[in-house]
Amino acid sequence: RHGLHGFHGFNAMITQSNCFYPCNPCLNIFLSYLLKVVYFPLYLLGCIPNCFLNNELKYFYFAWGSRLIIYYIKQHQTNTAIYEARKMLQSAEADNFIPGIVQCYRTLGTIYMTQSNPKLAYENFRKQIALIEENEIEDINLPTQYASLAQCALEMHRPDEALKALEKGSKCTRSSYQIFTVQKAYILYYLETKEYEKARKTLVELEQLFEKDKSLTLYKSGLFYIQIEY
Repeated sequence: RHGLHGFHGFNAMITQSNCFYPCNPCLNIFLSYLLKVVYFPLYLLGCIPNCFLNNELKYFYFAWGSRLIIYYIKQHQTNTAIYEARKMLQSAEADNFIPGIVQCYRTLGTIYMTQSNPKLAYENFRKQIALIEENEIEDINLPTQYASLAQCALEMHRPDEALKALEKGSKCTRSSYQIFTVQKAYILYYLETKEYEKARKTLVELEQLFEKDKSLTLYKSGLFYIQIEY
């Protein structure tokens, strides 16, 4: 009844979601790479402003991490996904492009979650959140990353660290989906700390949120998972 199997739920959500580009992901990253190798030399010659290059780098690392590597994860090609993620990190560090490094840590955290490796997942989510905060980067996914960090902490039976992450995450939620991810992690926290009445109350609030906001229908599997956990 009160077991904690967060990584299995995460796997189900990522498998059923539509978070990768429907076209050929290899084409996506190839086009991004062309943009980088063409525009970067021109930038060094002073022909292209820095802001333009940053936009291209942002898309390049987003395509690499959130399209190509997620595609490999969905295809259960985990070793390939890790290899690409490490290459991506080396490239981002060479570019000294902080948003790209953030994307790398996020991607590695996601991979290790699917591998049921909470320790490595936690470290990578922690590093990416630290970079976001230190560099004051506007990141719309920050609340969900705090929720992922908390989930990893709970898998390692470190509820105090999970609570700190959830408190920070709950302060910056802006959408129903973000509220859902944070509240879902709160339920797992309450189950871990045996605060069952709080878990029940939060679950009821989540069910009401799903009734109110139909845009959450896509994430119904996540709600089903947490109902089963409770």
